[in-house]
Amino acid sequence: MKSGLSWRSLSLVPCALKAYYDYELENKKHLLLTSIQDTQRGLLTTTNQCSCIEEALVSLEGCNIGCHPINLSNLDGTWRLQYTSSSDVLILLQAVATFPFFQVGQIFQKFECCHQSNGGVIRYVVRWSIPNLLEEQEGATLLVSAKFNVVFVYNIYLQFQEITIQDINISEEL
Repeated sequence: MKSGLSWRSLSLVPCALKAYYDYELENKKHLLLTSIQDTQRGLLTTTNQCSCIEEALVSLEGCNIGCHPINLSNLDGTWRLQYTSSSDVLILLQAVATFPFFQVGQIFQKFECCHQSNGGVIRYVVRWSIPNLLEEQEGATLLVSAKFNVVFVYNIYLQFQEITIQDINISEEL
């Protein structure tokens, strides 16, 4: 008895599954990015938005079939912070909303963990300014350094080490 499947058609199955997985992964990333829009990096997040963001995040994490640990080589590098629920960062964003003379520009997370197996160093780089005193948006840099260790599949433990202010640029208006 002859089957309707050939070796060639069977070899296409893994390719089709990978294409479907990649498509689903991109859709879940897009859903997460869409859900964090209009939250001002997490500062103006409603309860409903928090639920949607958490649901999108859990859905995206579900793509990690087999619960593989964080791949530190993929994490290594500089990432622009688009959303956070961390009170340590939200307090900076709240200061901007409360004090109009204070500006926070881009916030980056720089992971230094290439060739590491269980952790590394993370640096939060916050560009900030005081208008008419420092250059706009890039007047100074707040640098917060911490060591991190992977404690679970999706979680890291931070141990803060140092806070410095660097690259102070006085406004030309002075």
